[in-house]
Amino acid sequence: MCGIFGTVCVSGCKHKETIDTVKISHKKLKHRGPDWDGEFENDKVFLAHHRLSIIDPLGGSQPLVWTNKETGKSMVLCVNGEIYNYKHLKQELDKDMRILGRDCFTYTTDSDCEVVLGLYQSWLFNGCKESIVSLLNKLDGMFSFILYDEENEKFLVVRDHMGITSLYYGYDKFGNLHVSSEMKAFTMDTMPKHFPAGHYIYSDVECKQVIQPSKYFSVMDYDVEKIKQIDNFSDKVLNLYSLGIRERLLTAVQKRLQCDVPFGMLLSGGLDSSLICSLAKHVLMDKHQGWHPSMMKTFSIGLEGSPDLAAAQKVADFLQTEHYNFTFTIEEGLNAIRDVIYHLETYDVTTIRASTPMFLLARRIKSLGVKMVLSGEGSDEIFGGYLYFLNAPNDKQHSEECIKRVNALPLFDNLRANKSTMAWGVEARVPFLDKRVVELGLNMPAILKRNRNIEKWILRKAFDVKYPDGSCKFLPDELLWRQKEQFSDGVGYSWIDRLKEVAEEQVSDYMLSLSEFRYPHNTPKNKEEYYYRTIFDEIFTGMGSKYTVEKWVPRTDWDGVGYDPSGRAQGTHVAKY
Repeated sequence: MCGIFGTVCVSGCKHKETIDTVKISHKKLKHRGPDWDGEFENDKVFLAHHRLSIIDPLGGSQPLVWTNKETGKSMVLCVNGEIYNYKHLKQELDKDMRILGRDCFTYTTDSDCEVVLGLYQSWLFNGCKESIVSLLNKLDGMFSFILYDEENEKFLVVRDHMGITSLYYGYDKFGNLHVSSEMKAFTMDTMPKHFPAGHYIYSDVECKQVIQPSKYFSVMDYDVEKIKQIDNFSDKVLNLYSLGIRERLLTAVQKRLQCDVPFGMLLSGGLDSSLICSLAKHVLMDKHQGWHPSMMKTFSIGLEGSPDLAAAQKVADFLQTEHYNFTFTIEEGLNAIRDVIYHLETYDVTTIRASTPMFLLARRIKSLGVKMVLSGEGSDEIFGGYLYFLNAPNDKQHSEECIKRVNALPLFDNLRANKSTMAWGVEARVPFLDKRVVELGLNMPAILKRNRNIEKWILRKAFDVKYPDGSCKFLPDELLWRQKEQFSDGVGYSWIDRLKEVAEEQVSDYMLSLSEFRYPHNTPKNKEEYYYRTIFDEIFTGMGSKYTVEKWVPRTDWDGVGYDPSGRAQGTHVAKY
């Protein structure tokens, strides 16, 4: 991933003042792209790119510019992310151009991102006959991009289907549109908003009205009423879904192993990251003759003696990876809180709790020269992995909650995974959020997800595969069937306990009683929420950024579900409070 920034100056008379300001502000994204940066500017548009080179590290610097030799006009592109099907798209586009009797698009780099220019040019040459929604749905990957079409005076801004990459937009006091990977790069007079996942803006540069993103994909379009809810299931149904999960997740991992730089795996010891590591091992052994699991680096972090460190070591031993078990102290975690809030741009409690260890881990990973990691985000939302899902009053509400949680990922787990790692220039790829995996998981009967009062039962069962000698193919039983530990718990139970103690020390009862007066929006309900909110406001004073944050709270309207987002707050947890 990278950092992208763009300004469309719809008020031409204010162009110079605006550009002079954003030329400084966009440099706050340098941590996302430590390898290179570039800018493009004309009298209407300014684009900037901070590059983290993953594919074609020697080429592919951005902005990517294609110039029409006849008109001298250019198409300019800045992309944050990866297009996994770029090779297939190039072949299809060349075929389409030959049918049109036109020259094929000439690629100047081996970058996966450049295919976006080829796709857009082919669409123009074809008279824009298909809808732009159909065009964007051809892209398979995690991406945010800004494309400027100088010849037609158009611009296109897009965020990927699942909101894996981060993107914000807003208008300044002159009415100029700003787009950025992180809101900290905006000028102080720009009111930031989340650019919704699966949305786009395609508009004339000279547009004189407020532009709102339009939808090209949304998980909220999945119809719960059409999901077949069943009381029992046959072996045939079980085998059908199990095979589908294995095949789609294996393919998703294979796509995300496209990489030209050193990479590794995040391994918490929980089900999701352990499965991704196991599948990566199978893909690499099948793909590369002589490859051995010891060539794959896996990384874990936790307090000394934490549950995750112990479980991760068992997974690493089973898979035979080159494993790194990093530890951090509570004091080191507390010292990082302010930096975490700065990089994450949130005051949500569960996000900060979980992001701090991940933030510290990413720094250690970067010090080893690794630039890309695979991670297990998304599985809990798709398959109902949080323990409170077991309290769903019926299967319909269970399915509804899965869809809502996946839709909210850009505000929580996606935001955490993206910004915690990109704070140090490390890219996190998330196979569970492959479109085909999400589609299968969200259209699945809920009984398969919470069978026998076990969370994510179908995911565990799908990989409960044995060799003829009885040994486990993917994971040993004690790890495959280990109860869900939310990351902020698994790194060490005393981590959350100490955070609550610090908040108690920093926030008096009187201060908390003023919450609704000081913070009428997302009013803090406890001292830990209040503590993070005050730090956030100190960092982002005057930006209006409080409206970009939501709070992750379990379904407290379900019987037995508490307000605290920690997994240990749920009665089914083996180490509940």
